[in-house]
Amino acid sequence: MDRETMKNKTDAQIIERAAETKLVHLPESQLMINDHPYKLLDNYRDAFDDLKLKARFSDILIKYDYIVGDIAADQLRLKGFYTVDRPNVNANQTIATLEDYLFEYVNFGAPYFVLQNLNPKMVSANRREPVTNRTKKRNRRPSSTSTKYAEKNNKATDKQQTGNSRKNKAANKVPEKGSTPTAKRTNNYSRNKRQRQAQANIKEVRTEVNDMKQTVSNNSVAITQKRHNHHKRHFTIKQKED
Repeated sequence: MDRETMKNKTDAQIIERAAETKLVHLPESQLMINDHPYKLLDNYRDAFDDLKLKARFSDILIKYDYIVGDIAADQLRLKGFYTVDRPNVNANQTIATLEDYLFEYVNFGAPYFVLQNLNPKMVSANRREPVTNRTKKRNRRPSSTSTKYAEKNNKATDKQQTGNSRKNKAANKVPEKGSTPTAKRTNNYSRNKRQRQAQANIKEVRTEVNDMKQTVSNNSVAITQKRHNHHKRHFTIKQKED
């Protein structure tokens, strides 16, 4: 489908939607939209257009005290605001924030208009919000790229959860008797302690033997040496007679 055909189809849809809305101009910048009174307060750069407003207007807008419309890419966007004294309303939904809204959300120098609702009314809950570009973007189905990215994140999460479950199983596994890490450390400590005691005993015996040799060389008659451990041994050396 070429661009001209698309444009013709879009224009036909706009005309069809506009036919469902009734708009009548009255004196002193007042107008009736579907038999509801409004007043045009501001029309910057002639932004107000009957056809575009009728195509975009929805009865759900009658609950707002003000309606702001701005033109971007030859498309009309409508935004509702409340009065400052309206109870149970956030501050960013009041008309006092109009300048901030125009600065943040409306293109610089873009045409816009402000309508005042002369008789605001609450609407039933079953009425739908008017379809705008922002609503379409919010309700748009996720693209294939975002879907692939989500699937990749899910796989990574599943893999991490699997690894964590394995670690938890290994940590909760009941070890066999005598094979616990505490028992192994205790056994190693006892074995090392015995080895250190044996080495100390060997050094002590060597020292005692050296002392005994020195005593014999000094022509001592007899000497008794004891090794200080749980097995006591007595050594007696007699001098050899000539």
